Amino acid sequence: MTFWRRLFGGASGLPEPPPFVDAAFEPVNDLERMLALGAEAIGEALVKARVFVPSLQDASAMNEGDDFRPVMLEYDVGPCVVALSSSSRLSALLPAIPGVQSGIEVEASWLLQHCPACMGLAINPGWREGVVLEASEVEKLSAGHQIKR
Repeated sequence: MTFWRRLFGGASGLPEPPPFVDAAFEPVNDLERMLALGAEAIGEALVKARVFVPSLQDASAMNEGDDFRPVMLEYDVGPCVVALSSSSRLSALLPAIPGVQSGIEVEASWLLQHCPACMGLAINPGWREGVVLEASEVEKLSAGHQIKR
């Protein structure tokens, strides 16, 4: 499956980040435990984690070679691909992010490898237990773990 064959429309027109999610957050994996601690350096946990990437199309019906359209949001640091630390986090975001159809679970290292250089990464947007990495931070994290982009 191709992650992006083209970057559609650039950053203009991307939705704003969702408002704060006011819901209980019980960590269900190592990445979430790091996020709940408010750890500044989540790099190692992120690289080893699996993340859920919400999609603007029905990912289950995609064929190899189809364009994958992840949810992207516009932050003050620039456009960011959305990734969730668990698929169970999606339901809280659905009202704030229109058009989400489904998503795919991938190794975060795969996401880092295929994320375009101009894109940041928003993990658990709207959650207190989340983080926004600008494009340069994604690049540093990838380089620090020998992830070729």
